Amino acid sequence: MATVGGDFATYIRERAAANELTARRYESDKEKIEQLQRFYDRFHAKKLKAKQAKAKLTQIERIKRDMKTRAATRAGCTWACRSRRPRRASCWS
Repeated sequence: MATVGGDFATYIRERAAANELTARRYESDKEKIEQLQRFYDRFHAKKLKAKQAKAKLTQIERIKRDMKTRAATRAGCTWACRSRRPRRASCWS
């Protein structure tokens, strides 16, 4: 996890940017999987392309594994507050 220094607004901006990047990466991975799957579907039965098609399946599995890992770890940001704590705030313990 990355620590974002500054105020809460900075944290919100950084978090939104990280979420946008994650969403773009997810969409890109989905498109790549679809492309590789189409290649496999076209060529897995042809003698000369079967080895390449099998390699595409391996790439699909690797991308899916990476997607699961990213979803599980979900790289986020934590907010490091550098200001004083308020005097009366029951939610701060």
